[in-house]
Amino acid sequence: MMTLFESPTGLQFVMNTDVQSADIRELLTTIYTQAFVEHVVKNPLLNPAEPIQSDIFRQKLNELVAKHPAARATNIL
Repeated sequence: MMTLFESPTGLQFVMNTDVQSADIRELLTTIYTQAFVEHVVKNPLLNPAEPIQSDIFRQKLNELVAKHPAARATNIL
């Protein structure tokens, strides 16, 4: 199943999951607010036109996905 979250600025986050995975839109919203905004948007050293090269963003992303029930149920990490 493909789930889409679109930010207020039009940035899209997409995640492909098993059809039985629940609350993926909520996970994408959390990724946007707790990882992307906090560690990319608020970082003056990152250029928004370039691929994200932030270890702290990657760590937060992995943490959020790993603790989501869908990840634990399917062992995606």
